[in-house]
Amino acid sequence: MVAGSTSSLEMRDSLPALDEYWRKSGINHNLTCRIGINTGYVTVGNFGTNERMDYTIIGGPVNVASRLESASNAGEILISNATKSLIDEYVETIPKGEILVKGVHTPIETFQVIGLKNDMEKKENPFVKFDGKGFLLKPLHFDKLSTNPEERRLMQNALEKALAALK
Repeated sequence: MVAGSTSSLEMRDSLPALDEYWRKSGINHNLTCRIGINTGYVTVGNFGTNERMDYTIIGGPVNVASRLESASNAGEILISNATKSLIDEYVETIPKGEILVKGVHTPIETFQVIGLKNDMEKKENPFVKFDGKGFLLKPLHFDKLSTNPEERRLMQNALEKALAALK
């Protein structure tokens, strides 16, 4: 049941090494990916005529998955609430808001996949939080692949201002 999320995490996590290999080979393009995953009933098979036949997948859930991919940032895996409800016990996610999809009457609630929960326990927790008297830092997650240098500079400035206020 978690195979799609596991595969997508493996794909995303292998990109930096592949990007480095390509750079060493003279290919100087920034290699990134965006992934959208949705759950639902679809039709899979050969479609077309004898002159042109394609093995493909069609259906509303495919359209939603495509829109999730389009709405994601570089290095990000977005899933729908339908998918999250099936894998929630295995996969760590953070809410990313709703998207509107043509042909779907209600907004689609989206979640960013961070990692597998058992892997999250083994690694240093990527969330920063603190709750003390007079101070509350809500869970904060930083994904370097999803931000550009300017965004990271702005984040650093905000954190430096917060630290200066503590002095």
